[in-house]
Amino acid sequence: MGKLSITLSIAVIITSIYSTLTDSDSALPLILLFLGGIVLTTGVERIKEGRKKLGFGNILFGIFIWSNVAWIYFL
Repeated sequence: MGKLSITLSIAVIITSIYSTLTDSDSALPLILLFLGGIVLTTGVERIKEGRKKLGFGNILFGIFIWSNVAWIYFL
């Protein structure tokens, strides 16, 4: 398994534990935060590989996901 699928599996496990412990269905912001982080780290890895356009696109999309989570759930 690649790094991305391992990270995604860990994110799903953590969010399911969180939603079970808090007895709520509000694990969506946590899932989106993990997804934004995965997209950001993928963008950084692609920039290191020399694929700058794709990497910057991933970084911008990750920031977009995080800003939506902040706007909807925390403001």
